[in-house]
Amino acid sequence: MTGDVIKVSTMSWYRLTLSSTQLAAGELQQRKEAFDEAFGAARAPRTMALFQQAREDGGVDLFLTPDCGEHAAELLKEWGCTPCDRLRWSGCISWSVTPR
Repeated sequence: MTGDVIKVSTMSWYRLTLSSTQLAAGELQQRKEAFDEAFGAARAPRTMALFQQAREDGGVDLFLTPDCGEHAAELLKEWGCTPCDRLRWSGCISWSVTPR
């Protein structure tokens, strides 16, 4: 294995932190659109989801469910997501996507 390969686990959630600068540059919308495409390509599995949680520093954490490791491993790798514990639901926003 190379150093840039994400270890995919069916039990891990995944996190990506976006800074306030990245948000101002429109990266959140780009990430949501990319997730929407991956979700559609995976045939809209019910257990594949993206959540957003605000950070105190003005950025956001994006959380992806464990099944994203199965259905969107390339996206997780491209984004540089890291495995993490299950998110705390307080203050989370769930992004709904429409299957294609």
